[in-house]
Formats: sequence, structure tokens, C-alpha cells
Amino acid sequence: MPINKPWHLKHKMPKNPIRKIAIALSFLFILVLPKQSLALLPSECGKLKFATEVSTVIVKGEITQVETGKESDVIYTYTSVKVDKYYKGSGAENIIIRQWGGCEGDMCSWAEDEPNFAVGQKGRFFLAKDSEYYVPVCGWGVISSLDYYKSMTGGYFIYIIGAVIILSIAALILLKKRKKLEENRDS
Repeated sequence: MPINKPWHLKHKMPKNPIRKIAIALSFLFILVLPKQSLALLPSECGKLKFATEVSTVIVKGEITQVETGKESDVIYTYTSVKVDKYYKGSGAENIIIRQWGGCEGDMCSWAEDEPNFAVGQKGRFFLAKDSEYYVPVCGWGVISSLDYYKSMTGGYFIYIIGAVIILSIAALILLKKRKKLEENRDS
């Protein structure tokens, strides 16, 4: 009668777990680094020229208020922007951006590629006029919120990814040296 071995004896552990971790982290870097929010948008949305042409209004300003509300059973987020400068178009000193999604009572909804704004956030906003409100053109992809942009391109995020890559490369080099030492010892 065969004896059942414990699960940890049935399966061999990988010979180079650090190498597998390094490879997995490298693939993670490849997947995370690009702007994921642009994945479902047309490729033109990532281009400043396209965003400038499509936008009816381009403003530089600061978010002063973010709140949600319900209209015809649809939840919207209303973001108030105090405009410092109009780069394209003209309008009031304070404008309201309306987006799909948000939470109202115990009900929440979310819309793909819509930016999340926070009070105090400053940036350049590429917008289109929609009735009494403005809407972001191409989702977050062309809203260059300065704080978010810095954090994704020049802030801690890029340093963390860089450290992961450097550690992955160092681990691979150490594994190769270890393998050579083992081969030399065996011969």
C-alpha cells in the first residue's frame, strides 16, 4: 500500500526562487509603468496635440470642492475648479467638472478612465463643455494634474520601480555567480 507523502514533499521547491521572483518583479514593472488608465482609451488620447485640438476649454486651476449627487438615477461627481488661467476658450472664474461615478448614500458607481480629484489639487485640465458642466477630454490621460503627474513620473513611484529593477538585476547576477562557483567546486 503506497504511503501518502505530505504536500511539501510531493512537490519540489524551485531551484532558483530568487530568479523567479526577479523575473516576476520585472514583468510587474513592465505592466505597471505605462499609464494604465490609457489602456481602454484611443491611442490619440495620450498625445498632447490631440487633447489640445479636441478640448474646447483648457484651464490651469485648483480643485476647491468635490461632491457627489444623483440625477435621473445616475450618480455623478461634481468637481469645482477655481480657474487661474484659460489657455484655450474662456469662461467663469469657477467652473464645475461633472463625471460619471461616485458614492451617494449606500450606493456607489465607478466609471472607467475617469480621474479622481482631491481638494487642493492643482493642474491643467483639458475639458469639453457639456450643457452647464465641463467634462474631462479622454479621461485622466490628458488631465495633467501636477501632483499626480509628479507622483507617477518623478516622485516615489519611479524610485520604487527603479529599486525593484536594480534589486532584480543584482539578484540575477548573484545567482549566476553562485552557479559558476558551484560548477567550479564540483569540477
